[in-house]
Amino acid sequence: MGRRERPIDPTSGALEAFAFDLRLLRAKAGEPSYRKLAQRAGVSASALSAAASGTALPSYRVMLAYVSACGADIDEWSSRWEALRAQQDQPPNASPWRDLPPPSLAYGPKAALAQTVWQQWIQGRLRTSVGDVDLIAPRMTGGDGKLLDLATLAGALRGNRRVVLVGPPGIGKSVACLCLVRELLASGSGPVPVVLAALDLPRATGEPMADRWCDEITRRYQTSRAQAMAWLESGQLLPVIDGLDALSQADQTACIGAINVIRPCLITCRAGAYEMLAAKFGPHDLVRIQPLSLSQVERQLPIELDSDLAELLTTPAFLRLALRMPSREVTGPSAVCAELVRQKSTGYAPHLAWNWLSWMAQFPVFDPRNVRVSMLSRRAHRGLARGGAIGVVAICALAVIEGTAWLVAGWWPEPYEGPAMAAALRSITAMVCLAAVTAEARLRRAIVRWLLVAEGALPQDLGRFLHAAHRAGLLDQTRDGYRFVHRQLRRYFLADAHRRIGRIA
Repeated sequence: MGRRERPIDPTSGALEAFAFDLRLLRAKAGEPSYRKLAQRAGVSASALSAAASGTALPSYRVMLAYVSACGADIDEWSSRWEALRAQQDQPPNASPWRDLPPPSLAYGPKAALAQTVWQQWIQGRLRTSVGDVDLIAPRMTGGDGKLLDLATLAGALRGNRRVVLVGPPGIGKSVACLCLVRELLASGSGPVPVVLAALDLPRATGEPMADRWCDEITRRYQTSRAQAMAWLESGQLLPVIDGLDALSQADQTACIGAINVIRPCLITCRAGAYEMLAAKFGPHDLVRIQPLSLSQVERQLPIELDSDLAELLTTPAFLRLALRMPSREVTGPSAVCAELVRQKSTGYAPHLAWNWLSWMAQFPVFDPRNVRVSMLSRRAHRGLARGGAIGVVAICALAVIEGTAWLVAGWWPEPYEGPAMAAALRSITAMVCLAAVTAEARLRRAIVRWLLVAEGALPQDLGRFLHAAHRAGLLDQTRDGYRFVHRQLRRYFLADAHRRIGRIA
């Protein structure tokens, strides 16, 4: 016999009444055990029991499974659940975006700019990224390790501070950044935050970085360049640089130089890149984005979690994805990763993109500038790459020497024909050999890349594909190359690589 549930007083609150009525549903259905109910519902027995405990509002998925298994009206209970969720008090850093008003006219002449930022980044990018899982608040800690909320950080930015958000790939730096932008815009006070995605900034043109910021503000937010520069110089704009690590090394240095003379400012950066750049920053507040806690994951997705799946789902992007999947399909990291790949389009045929990503998974970081002979899977191709480059360079070198010998013999005066020509040929040969070393290495890389395309390991337009995979959220771009956004995603493709290729380069 199962353990008896604790009594609930339905008059003590809306949450208690909701749980009490869930218990009544189960009683009307013949009072099956939670284990039997779980078999019908497709969620764990502990999740169903917790849903009717009255201690916390169950997730929509669990409520729906509970009600369906009991044969009740889904529409009626969905409406009740939505109404109750709207009444729930949210922590200060988890207020849903839809409950916040758009920026007020308190911004005065900058109100149109604030509205544009709100529409593009809050109603557009943030709403698309977060969807119905907005209640998962980003976990952020300061330099002392204490948890911080959005209101505190927004206050620091309004207080003329520089804030740098750092974290590993996929942890939700951009979402946390946009949540901060949302908080600032909703207040209607202080400088207007203007989001500048690092990858969208104009390439290096010799202009100061602040001028390039103004060019991007003018292009994206449809304001005059002179007005943007005036607002920036007078502190009426708050630059939000999302993805500092995506810039080239020179642009990173230039960007930090501009940041160091502007207050306030908000920057996001990959943790590894930040460690290398930290010494270049002026005074700033460092905020680390932390993985979600296991309790946060379990509240949103109350299913049995093994250690690998729990690790994957503490990354907000993967948890949001899992929440959109049927519970019975969330069987492990591979199932979630497969759904991610299915949803993320790179613009290439899915089976081709799958092959290329599986091959890249063999390397912790794939550098397209440094393809090696050892990456080739066929012995004949490895031999061709090693000997082909040397052979081509040798033929070219001999052709140059022979051609030079003919020129020397044909044009130099006869007294110099012997020793002078020999000395000239020795010098030319030395220069050709020196150039051949560099030419051979470059030619070998070109041959290796061509052979990798022939083997189906890489696409012909490799740079375009890598950029597309980065944009799709599958790969993270670093100064060393490209890597998967999460190690579980790499493991997923690596398992496929073992099966297809049978070797690791």
